[in-house]
Amino acid sequence: MGKGMSMLSRRLQRFNIENRAHKVISKEKPTPAPHHKPSARQSEIMHKADSDFLKKHNMKDAKLDHHLKNVYLVSHTAEMMEKLRVKNPDRPLPQSRTVRDDLEFGVFEPTEVTIGRCTLRQAIKFITDHNTEPTKHTAAEIAAEYKLSLESTSNILKYFRTFKLYIPEKELKETPLQPSLHEKMKDQNNPKHLT
Repeated sequence: MGKGMSMLSRRLQRFNIENRAHKVISKEKPTPAPHHKPSARQSEIMHKADSDFLKKHNMKDAKLDHHLKNVYLVSHTAEMMEKLRVKNPDRPLPQSRTVRDDLEFGVFEPTEVTIGRCTLRQAIKFITDHNTEPTKHTAAEIAAEYKLSLESTSNILKYFRTFKLYIPEKELKETPLQPSLHEKMKDQNNPKHLT
């Protein structure tokens, strides 16, 4: 029953559709949609305040038209190109435009280091030097060499370490079903089937 009703209602909706469409299109001005209640109230208030507002709004204002004609755009590309060609010593452009290789530590290392700071490469170097020979590379000597404060240098050496690669020796255990690894290696080095 539902399918039959939907087919019937669809046919009624589409009955004489072309003539109805031509009638709507041939109208000179389409009928406006009804105003929303707040906007209708607002238009009433505006009409009470100034009854000729719509006439003034739709009329062409000569003064505004004159102001609009005075607005124009002037291109100064030649002057801007001259400014770009002149090298500003305060803000120099980059000289090297090549693609940089991948960075060793993942961060860009500055060429100049301010006093009281160090680069990652320098920090790793003095930490490893101190770990290998702590009597030769003390915190005071490192602080003097890299121009760091003694307190921050001693804290760095106390709390930071470089990674060490530790490979444990595997214990070779012989099982009754499996020959030892040494015997396998001997068999591979001296193959019997070649002789």
